[in-house]
Amino acid sequence: MSILLIMALAVGLQAPAEPGERPHLDPKIREPRRVKASPPEYPPDAVKAGMHGPVIVECTVGIDGKVTNAIATEGDPPLSDAAVAAVRKWRYEPLLLNGKPKEFVLTVTVHFQLQRVTVEGLCESLRSRYEAVRESAATLLGYVRPGARVSPGDVAQATRQLKALLDREQSQRVRTAAEAALDRLSAQ
Repeated sequence: MSILLIMALAVGLQAPAEPGERPHLDPKIREPRRVKASPPEYPPDAVKAGMHGPVIVECTVGIDGKVTNAIATEGDPPLSDAAVAAVRKWRYEPLLLNGKPKEFVLTVTVHFQLQRVTVEGLCESLRSRYEAVRESAATLLGYVRPGARVSPGDVAQATRQLKALLDREQSQRVRTAAEAALDRLSAQ
């Protein structure tokens, strides 16, 4: 690593707020090069429910470049759980300050791409233990329309399952999604 890069990284560190706190990388400075990155395992519950999107993870990278701690700061389980599990396996080039390795904190984004979903899978997902999975499934069921891959029976099944969900659901977030989905389905 060149002296200029070490100086740039040193300038890019924000001073710790508390004594003993690890430095955070300045967002204007390019993050250290990742040398090992395992993709996250897309949780089956999330796939069936059509969950997708970014998960923001804050991780601590040790002096050896290994991620020593990771927590999701944005994103819902089970995607956030999968993102954290993947990031914990990542490795970076060690950060050198004045020629010595230094621990640092880094924020990364893990993206989950929308997978193909089925009415059956969405209906199954309404029983998930994860609130975000139930919400995603309910929302997507509101867009079920008869067509090449969806029968009128599928629309009827979606309506029945959403009504059953409302009978048992405690989460206001999920109830709101289910009510909106039923409104969209009844407007067909």
